[in-house]
Amino acid sequence: MAAAIYTDEDEFDLILQNDTNTQGYTQWFFFKIKHNGPYAKEFTFSIVNHVKSDSLFNYGMKVLTSIE
Repeated sequence: MAAAIYTDEDEFDLILQNDTNTQGYTQWFFFKIKHNGPYAKEFTFSIVNHVKSDSLFNYGMKVLTSIE
C-alpha cells in the first residue's frame, strides 16, 4: 500500500501501489490493521485510486477479512 489517510473517525482513504509488471493495475491488495479496542468496532476503507472500469467485485466477489 502506498498510503493510508485518516479522513474521519474510523474512516480511511487507501492509496494502493500499482502491481509490478503491469500497466498500472491495482487489482490486488493486502493490508493489515491493528487496533487496541473492542473487536466489534467497524472501520470504513475507501480505495481511492482503484480506477478499473470493470472488476470481479462488480460480479459479487467479496473482500476477505479475518480477526487474529
